[in-house]
Amino acid sequence: MISRSRLESAVERGIITQAQFDAIVQLAPDDGVAAREAKRGFNAVTIAYAAGAIAVLFAFAWFLFERWSVLGAGGVLAIVLGYTALFVAAAHFLGRYGFRTASSIAVLLAVGMTPVITWALLALVGFWPDRPALNPATAPPPIVVANSARWLPIELATAVAAALVLSRVRFGLLTLPIAVAFSYFALHLVPLLFDPSIALWINPWMGLLAGCLLLLAAYAVDQRQGSEEDYARWLYVTALVDIVFALGGIWSTYPHGTPHIVALLSVLAVAASLYLRRLIFLFFGALGATAYLAYLAFDVFRRTVAFSVVLAGFGLALILLTVWLQRRYPALARRIDEERRGRRPTIPGGHVIFTVASIAALVLLITAPPRARRAQLEQDERSRRLVEQLRRDSVSVRRDSIPTPPPRR
Repeated sequence: MISRSRLESAVERGIITQAQFDAIVQLAPDDGVAAREAKRGFNAVTIAYAAGAIAVLFAFAWFLFERWSVLGAGGVLAIVLGYTALFVAAAHFLGRYGFRTASSIAVLLAVGMTPVITWALLALVGFWPDRPALNPATAPPPIVVANSARWLPIELATAVAAALVLSRVRFGLLTLPIAVAFSYFALHLVPLLFDPSIALWINPWMGLLAGCLLLLAAYAVDQRQGSEEDYARWLYVTALVDIVFALGGIWSTYPHGTPHIVALLSVLAVAASLYLRRLIFLFFGALGATAYLAYLAFDVFRRTVAFSVVLAGFGLALILLTVWLQRRYPALARRIDEERRGRRPTIPGGHVIFTVASIAALVLLITAPPRARRAQLEQDERSRRLVEQLRRDSVSVRRDSIPTPPPRR
């Protein structure tokens, strides 16, 4: 912002008109230099904003945790509505003075109150009865279904509130509550759509489908958004987290074929990071590659000492090959960079790829119940054998503990 004296000098020199001067002065908060917010990025201001938001959320969560049973649903609702009004007022005040990022964070905090508000309303109307912690594998199916169904309004309300606010406030982080609510909504649908007794075995397949759908949505948003806000970033992050946890659950059930699929997906993630220019894909690709190498080192080649030598040699060869290509074909590297400069990052056939991945995940989810029942039967059989072995061991120990009478002379 320019000071008032420089604006008056601009009017005298004919750079701006008197009407333009009057309009600019009305925008300024005072006669001096107007306050300016630091540019958003990885800097001290952004870190301070994040630390302040975390401190507010921690204080709010601690207060509710300490006074939850005392306040009851009505008291919690009153407190949360007060917090929400405070956040909205702070957002309006900060936005009025040009602190757009700080105002957007205050709006995000207000949206974060939606799950607690929805819970309080559900509790007041009797839809949220107090129940002890349930184990889906042993609890009665009607209770498991009811326990999952009561979470659906909370997740829907959170997603709708964030979407409504996002239509008025341009802040990319507001897509995070939408993505997280969608992921949990998908998982809580499992007991309603499938047999509740095998829900734990189907959850990874539902998580895989949710992650693929979020990837498709993130890529569609990425191709249409402007340069002001990155609305696709947190959709990508949530989608990749869902896929990682889903693959972890599938790996534990099918430990033989899943590692090779993880290795292939890691390579594809690294390639996607090059096309989309997003480090988050590179991070998850490196995470998958590390998991696959750990599988080779500790399971497949556990007793093979030469594996470490071969792996080190492969890594060194890859580094040398990269250096050689840069020295041998520098023009090729520059040409590829120039061709992509100024163009929107995209994956060839990206919409088709993510759509096919979502359809494949849906097919795997639909065909999951037979596999889940077999896995459940195998686990029950292993548990039965373990119980029988422990029973035999305990009987043997009791027999050995009986003292042998001394021989009679």
